[in-house]
Amino acid sequence: MPKYAIPDSPLPPGAGGAARMLGINHVRMVILRSLQDYPEGATTGMLAQDLDLPYQTVVRHVRALEDDGLVSSDTEDRAGRRVNYTVDRTKVASLLGDLWQYLLPARPQDD
Repeated sequence: MPKYAIPDSPLPPGAGGAARMLGINHVRMVILRSLQDYPEGATTGMLAQDLDLPYQTVVRHVRALEDDGLVSSDTEDRAGRRVNYTVDRTKVASLLGDLWQYLLPARPQDD
């Protein structure tokens, strides 16, 4: 695959297998993971450099994550400002919990 589609950093085998099976975007996964290293937030430029990905690729995926509510920014006014992004851990956990409940719903004998 072209470099812009797959970051250099590999996913752990279990996470990579799950991502492939479910068709989860690898770039978005590594962006979410990388943001964990920046509790105060990171810019798209910092993420692009850390992940060795083209800047525009990171911007596109961060904006999609922000649109989905998984990532938030420290400002509404982006004109000429450095925007820091952080992960909404509660939203990510809730989304993954919903997915888990859908894939493996509790059965009556599990209660």
